[in-house]
Parts: sequence; structure tokens; C-alpha cells
Amino acid sequence: MPSRHVQMLFGFKGRGRTVRTVEKVSNFVKNCLLSNILSNCSKCSICLLKNSWWFMKLIVLLVRKAIDSKFKVFGLKIIQDIKTDDFINILDFCLKNGWVKTYEYDNFDAWIDYGKVKLVKENRVLKFEWDHWFEGEISGKADDIVFIAKKFGLIPRDKPAWIEVK
Repeated sequence: MPSRHVQMLFGFKGRGRTVRTVEKVSNFVKNCLLSNILSNCSKCSICLLKNSWWFMKLIVLLVRKAIDSKFKVFGLKIIQDIKTDDFINILDFCLKNGWVKTYEYDNFDAWIDYGKVKLVKENRVLKFEWDHWFEGEISGKADDIVFIAKKFGLIPRDKPAWIEVK
């Protein structure tokens, strides 16, 4: 059974080679981070990495690969860069067509800086996320995402398009 960290990262409790690989990567990163916290010597390679931008790039790469794997393993797709008006229309469309809201982000900055809604219909989940920098994105099972993309003239992707940070 995967560790709690892997379950949180992937959102499932499964078995198999992919899960074991992610488990190993997760444990490696966790151990590296713990080593950094517990010993801040200047001799070990972990401490040297901590001060390097390479360490941060490694963490970003591992998280991105894990998310890409999640999309592939579970047959998910994503629509990104949805204009705010279209995003609201799609959310309303789904709610009017049998999708039920099971979660809505409700912190003090809800729908000002960030917003998130999860919809469920027949054991399928759609995740709507919005922020004022990149506007909206919707992820879920491939069939649902392709249907929404065709209906609203959007482009579905097999995995998220990442922004390159230099």
C-alpha cells in the first residue's frame, strides 16, 4: 500500500509499478528534506544542494512528473487558459446538467485571487480552478473534458502545459 504522501500526491490508494516508483521518489525527496532540516553541515551533498537552485528545480521536476503520471494513469485530461466569462459559463452549464458541487474554496480570497470547485456526477469528478493570473482550468476524466472542450470550442490536453521558470 502506498504511503500517505503518495496517496495525497496522487489521490488514490493503488498498487503497481508506477505507484512503487513514485513511492521511491517520494521517500527520497522526503529523506533529503529531513536531512536538510536535521543537519545543516557544509560537508554533505544534501546541504550543498539545499543552497543550490538545482535543488529547487529537482523538486519542481519531480512534482511535475508525478502530476503528468497521474493524468496518464487515470486517463485524465485538462483544459487550460479558459477566459473568466467562458469559465463561469461552463461551470453554470455543468451545474444545470446534473453535476453536483461537492467542494468550493471559501477562504477570504475566494474568487478574488483564487477559486476552486469540485463537481461530481455518477462517480466522475470535474475540478474547476481559477486564478486572476492564468484564469480558468478544468480537469477530469477524458470523456467529460473532451465533451466540454467540443461544446465550448476549447482545446483539451493530455497533461498540463507547464510554465518554464528560468
